[in-house]
Amino acid sequence: MQKIKPRKWQEKALKIWKKEKKGIVKVVTGGGKTFFACFCIDFLLKKKLRETKIVIFVPSLMLIDQWEVEINHFFKNKVSVTTCSGDTRPDLDSQVIISTLDSGKKLIERLKSKSSVFCIVDECHRAGSEKRSQCIKHKWGYTLGLSATPERENDDAFEEILVPYLGEVFYNYDYIEALRDGVISKFDLINVYVPLIEDEEVAYKKATERISKRIGILGKFDKYDDYLKILLIKRSRILNDAYLRAPTARKIINLRTSKKWLVFCEQILQAEILAELINRKGLRIATYHTGLSKIERCNNLSMFKDGVVDVLISCKSLDEGFDVPDAESAIIVSSSASVRQRIQRMGRVLRKTSENKNAKIYTLYSSEIEKGRLADEAKRFDYDVNVAWKKIEANG
Repeated sequence: MQKIKPRKWQEKALKIWKKEKKGIVKVVTGGGKTFFACFCIDFLLKKKLRETKIVIFVPSLMLIDQWEVEINHFFKNKVSVTTCSGDTRPDLDSQVIISTLDSGKKLIERLKSKSSVFCIVDECHRAGSEKRSQCIKHKWGYTLGLSATPERENDDAFEEILVPYLGEVFYNYDYIEALRDGVISKFDLINVYVPLIEDEEVAYKKATERISKRIGILGKFDKYDDYLKILLIKRSRILNDAYLRAPTARKIINLRTSKKWLVFCEQILQAEILAELINRKGLRIATYHTGLSKIERCNNLSMFKDGVVDVLISCKSLDEGFDVPDAESAIIVSSSASVRQRIQRMGRVLRKTSENKNAKIYTLYSSEIEKGRLADEAKRFDYDVNVAWKKIEANG
């Protein structure tokens, strides 16, 4: 088996990381964060001999499986690997321990010393909560945080927890760089306007008035104000649950010849309604959300990977973390204002394949606020990405 060679960005980032041996890399989904961590591990094992212990924290059980596969592939099964979760007890003599964040606190208590431990935190933004941060609040020998979006949007945990214990962001590799380097697939963004029906327009206007009133009382837009958060969520749901979004998504799928689609919704009910609409047109479809059992989710993912189904509809479950089988096009039917969610969802369809694909990402919007966010995004991509604005009639 041929030795894996680092990409250009990985070489540059590794050179920086070797100086302090700590910090966070901010790398686009599909850019190769896992293998970058493997290059760092390889460096330490060679330079610091075999006593170096590597502890990898991940937010989910699926990521434990994925990391174990990638570690064994990279090191050709020559490094001992063990896992730690609610169902498994790790072998502390192993060189690499992969643990969920939730089980991390008990694992750390069993490790005698942290000074010789290389702590890697995948999707490190997820380690910023009060409970999950307990396992990383130690003085480690070496650190590496991995995330496409390490900054947290609703608290100060990035500055107060992640940076103090993992280090500063020392390398940033965004969509434009990855696109120019050929690391991710070429893609087009198609933003599709979906009008609200009359009742929805009235409800949206009232919600906006309440938000404006609350901001007036506060004297500013305070993202930490709980009542303002509730009002914003309620208004967002009016847009995401808009009656015409599901039939518009179905029409987009009917108009294009893509063989494999990923479709993102916010609510399970919307996903099931859309699944029923598409199913009537004879396309092979499956859903993937927390309302299904683990076996059903795995089976549906496998069927999508094997080409048994053409369309996979998800509710947040595919937003981050594990690798999703290749898709040619995506539709973001509904979403939050989260930049992280946007980046993660786009990344699900931009992974490089052997084929020279040009991915299509459709985003549905129904308000000037949503349009403004998409317009700002289009400016950042400049001339590297084709951005189109369309209105597609849902009927027919």
